Amino acid sequence: MMLTCLYHMFSKQEAFHPTDTDYSAIPEEMYEKFQEQYDKNAIKRLEKRGFVIIPPATA
Repeated sequence: MMLTCLYHMFSKQEAFHPTDTDYSAIPEEMYEKFQEQYDKNAIKRLEKRGFVIIPPATA
C-alpha cells in the first residue's frame, strides 16, 4: 500500500493527501487504536489552550 502511494506521488509529481486515505482497508483493531490516539491528542491540544475537558459520565 505504501509503495503504491509513493509510486503515484512520484509519477504524478504531487504531494501526499492524507484525506484521500481509504480507511475501510485498515483492520478494525488498528483503526480503533488510531482513533483513540487521535482523541487523546485532541484532548491534550485543547487542555494546552486552556480548555477544561470533563469526561462523559459512565452508565
